[in-house]
Amino acid sequence: MSYQKSWLDLEEASGGRSTITGTPAEIKARSLVLKAYLERSIPKRADAVRITHGEVEGVGYRMYRPAETERPTKPLPVGIWAHGGGWMTGDLDNDDRFCRIVAENIPSVVISVDYCLTPDYPMPPQLNDCLKVYRWAYRNVGTYGGDANCFYTIGGSAGAGLALQMANKIIDDPELQASLEGVAASNPITAHFDNVPGQYRSRYTSYQENEKGTPILDKGSMKIFYEHAKVDPHDSDVFTILAEENHKHFPPTYFVSCQYDPLRDDATITELALCKAGVPTRHDYYEGMPHFFWASPGIPETEDYTRNLLNGIRWFLSKHEAAGAEGW
Repeated sequence: MSYQKSWLDLEEASGGRSTITGTPAEIKARSLVLKAYLERSIPKRADAVRITHGEVEGVGYRMYRPAETERPTKPLPVGIWAHGGGWMTGDLDNDDRFCRIVAENIPSVVISVDYCLTPDYPMPPQLNDCLKVYRWAYRNVGTYGGDANCFYTIGGSAGAGLALQMANKIIDDPELQASLEGVAASNPITAHFDNVPGQYRSRYTSYQENEKGTPILDKGSMKIFYEHAKVDPHDSDVFTILAEENHKHFPPTYFVSCQYDPLRDDATITELALCKAGVPTRHDYYEGMPHFFWASPGIPETEDYTRNLLNGIRWFLSKHEAAGAEGW
């Protein structure tokens, strides 16, 4: 199938196709231009959520709480959110719209992490920053109305990779492991194209199919991000497809993938690995759409993504509620 008409119309209206390339400084500059455009294009509902800011061991965060649940009758789920941007770009504003939507509609506390960026900080400080905020949020649930037994990690692209990386670490942590009830991973980074496990190589074709000139992200874009993150293709802390011994301990995981995305099969093979290990999964696939298309407002697929994301979160939270009702 070719690209969805809505995407082609958007490209035409915005002056043509754009794919991430260049130096880190150039990529960061273009990211700021896009961020400014989106901030002008999308109105915020100031009354829907309450916003607070804080810092944990030098790591900034933004907390979203549903305004209508200022005094909730029961503790709320807590989502730890990692933004996208190839570990190189982005800040607390990048996913602000979706953090608000999730906080209001689940309802849930959402805590977005302002983790450090490459190339100044090669991996893994980004993961460590997210874990610092997760641990703080767990230890302090009583101060903001969170449920210590109902955390989830969430993000898109590099942030989705971090959501899975957090899970991989948390399930080995005696203090935190019982808190994690789900992962929501949209277009995650989970495998390095130079080190895909042999059993999955035949299913891992998205880098060949989206090698050059695909919208937003192609193989060249990922080479740039990997180069400046200084990642080791064999590092299971970064590439969770390699953390095979932990897969059976993962919580229910929701995946999103897109046809025209080199990262498409990162989601495909990681879902296969988790299913093989007995982990419940759910997966929404967007035919004819590129990486991270939902950053673009005004196309119907963005509305579909938003609705499906909420349903994906509700899906794994419902499993937590069912387990609680049965006394597990």
